[in-house]
Amino acid sequence: MTGAEELVAYGCKTKRYGGSEAASAFLRSYGGSMDTVQFSAILQGSINSYSIIWAVLFFIGGLGCLISIIIFEQQKQ
Repeated sequence: MTGAEELVAYGCKTKRYGGSEAASAFLRSYGGSMDTVQFSAILQGSINSYSIIWAVLFFIGGLGCLISIIIFEQQKQ
């Protein structure tokens, strides 16, 4: 598993959501010391992972709204 995947898994396991908060918790779980470049890469991977998750959820919600509007318009007629 890559650092970003480990971070997302750690964030889901501990119910900590958010890029910087999850990355900080991940850093603490590794003893509190890590190279700045490695931490930055892990933080960016975490943010990208959460962005994808939120984009999918936003798409599903929008699709649900469109379906609701279509059903409502069909019932009006």
